[in-house]
Amino acid sequence: MKAFWASIVLFTLLITAVAVNADYIHRITNNLVVFAEELEAADGRSEQLDQLENRWNRSRTWIALSVKQSDLNKIDELIVTLRWAHDTQNEEAFLKYRALLMQTAKEFNRTERLSLQNIF
Repeated sequence: MKAFWASIVLFTLLITAVAVNADYIHRITNNLVVFAEELEAADGRSEQLDQLENRWNRSRTWIALSVKQSDLNKIDELIVTLRWAHDTQNEEAFLKYRALLMQTAKEFNRTERLSLQNIF
């Protein structure tokens, strides 16, 4: 009977950890989308990109515990490309890669959330 209760406790801890992780990833990806949407104005964009990079780099460490490296690298590449487009004053490329970053973050959120589709 002790083994049964021990397995129930471990199962509960595991489910809690998965739920907390999914919530954390949901918050981070939503913040990425919101932050990318706010990058429209050219004034102060460099500082906003710095903040975006810093926030992502701080969060990336924890997200990397449960997400494939290739998925994380996609977002890294898009942030670097956004910086390049801003630095070269290529507004068309900036808008394109900003939209790609927002779409990638939304897709990332969809694939990492708790749902029956993702479980099975």
